[in-house]
Amino acid sequence: MVNQSVHGYKSGLRQLETQIFLSFDCPETVDFTAVDKVIQKIYGLQIDEWSTETSRPHSTAETFSERAMIIARSILQDARLPIFDLGVILNTDRSEENTQKWHIQIAIPAIDHVSLKLLIKAYRSALRVLRQCIYMPQEPLNLSAIQSAISKKTVQPIRARVVAGISTTHILKAAYDLDIPFRHLGSGLYQLGWGSRARLIDRSSVESDSAFGSKVSQNKAWTSTLTRSAGLPSPTHIYLPIHLNRHNRQR
Repeated sequence: MVNQSVHGYKSGLRQLETQIFLSFDCPETVDFTAVDKVIQKIYGLQIDEWSTETSRPHSTAETFSERAMIIARSILQDARLPIFDLGVILNTDRSEENTQKWHIQIAIPAIDHVSLKLLIKAYRSALRVLRQCIYMPQEPLNLSAIQSAISKKTVQPIRARVVAGISTTHILKAAYDLDIPFRHLGSGLYQLGWGSRARLIDRSSVESDSAFGSKVSQNKAWTSTLTRSAGLPSPTHIYLPIHLNRHNRQR
């Protein structure tokens, strides 16, 4: 089960955040040393990278949740979403009916104009992967199957809904490392910085490129979104399915 609340910056993340509630089953005891080795093989992550991300968890459920957050972040980055903050565990609650069932509240990074359903999809996938790492035999065939399933069922569907090039995440990661704030204006267009010193980028293109304005202005919906983000009045456009567009043109 996943629920979500409004966006904000209340939990100390450097990126815009949203809070979600997850429900999952977690065994009383888990060999996280073995689990971490499997996750390292899947994602190539180093254990020492994780120790500075959050305060050290105190319960199995919190450790389980932290690993799920790490996996979800990696999935979203593979899908070309600029998710760099790990997130924060806000609250954990054990079910009274089932001692292995937990409810947890976490603050996670959010991206403007990107459906929260895509983020939720990644966290659900991360929970499934983590359970597989705990219960499945640690054989190369199983690891390969996990990697293939993540790509086919989660990464590729999310990437298909995201407007971003290969360079987008790398550029935004460099900005994040330099403490330069950024926000998504829609359709893969990002703003770096605030106010008069802000700069716009679209993949590897910048606002000074001659084709930049032409590309944005050729799409009415993109232009409307950009105008609205500046606080100016703009129309609201509705996208129609392809078959309806074709029918209207024929009429």
